[in-house]
Amino acid sequence: MRHWLKEWRDINGLTQKKAAEFLDMPETTLASYEQGHRTPSVGRAKKMAVRMNDIW
Repeated sequence: MRHWLKEWRDINGLTQKKAAEFLDMPETTLASYEQGHRTPSVGRAKKMAVRMNDIW
């Protein structure tokens, strides 16, 4: 997950803080996903996909 999430952030010119706000999650959670320390639940991943205009 971490590679495409950071790539999405870079493509959209977002900092971790701005991306976390956009995705409605704490910045530390987003950082943990990007670093591979955590993996989102299915529900969280679906919510992220909707906000990112991605198909689940």
